[in-house]
Amino acid sequence: MLSFEKLIEQENVKANKAYINSLEEIKVIWEELKDCDDKYKKYLFAIADKILVFAELEQELTDDYYKQNDLDNLQNTNQEFFNEVKTENYSSSYANPECCAETFGEEFGALLSAYYVNYRNYVTFSFQHMQYYMLRWNKVFIEVHNLFKKGLPVFNECKNVMMGEFKKLSKEDTKLNFAKSYGPATKMYRDIVMKADLSDFRYLYQYGKHIGDNELKSAEFLSSYPNDKINVLAKAIADAFIRGYELAKKDLTQKKTLNIYYHLGQEKIARAIAKYIEEKDLKVL
Repeated sequence: MLSFEKLIEQENVKANKAYINSLEEIKVIWEELKDCDDKYKKYLFAIADKILVFAELEQELTDDYYKQNDLDNLQNTNQEFFNEVKTENYSSSYANPECCAETFGEEFGALLSAYYVNYRNYVTFSFQHMQYYMLRWNKVFIEVHNLFKKGLPVFNECKNVMMGEFKKLSKEDTKLNFAKSYGPATKMYRDIVMKADLSDFRYLYQYGKHIGDNELKSAEFLSSYPNDKINVLAKAIADAFIRGYELAKKDLTQKKTLNIYYHLGQEKIARAIAKYIEEKDLKVL
């Protein structure tokens, strides 16, 4: 089975030309909308801007990106990703249904907020280099823009265009979702846990997730926590898992792989658990 990364690479190759063309078209839309005061055009501009920002970020996200940026830069960039949904900003965010309802009315407001939230997923898409998936939503955005260019569209027509993509699930999507969660060759998060320098807290920003005080303080605390105590804790957790199979009278030898779920910042514990589990002939994903 191919890894998630390899499958993404294959899909991106097929989508590359159309993806680049979609970005060029969205750049034209961005220029067209940037100085508009109309509330719908300002809304569409916000989405166009988000698409282009994360398309640029996706290109920058190489291994060198984390070496070339210090911790402060990575922290600031991470905060920018999530500023609009923080408590102090949420009241004026398009991601807030109440804000959109006040601006666009109850019916359109709920729809436009739900549609806008989908483009917040571009944080994840860019970190996972999912160009082929960004292309899908770029095309939807272009279609939505063209609807509004003719005037305020009929609600159901607008809804069908905005939400139609959610109803599509291709064979490739199924393969990717399975490979991401269960593929033994997938290394996206495993490499962070098993290979990152956990004393260099820049590793936290490779996830593309919100990193706050809890995550940083957890990583800082565990970085200085004695290894022997970490190993005792990891062994206790792993042994409890194994003991659960014994108590349930289940044959653990039939199991080949195992997912470990952990809070960001707790990679030192996750790494120790993984090493202990893999001594039992289980591959940690």
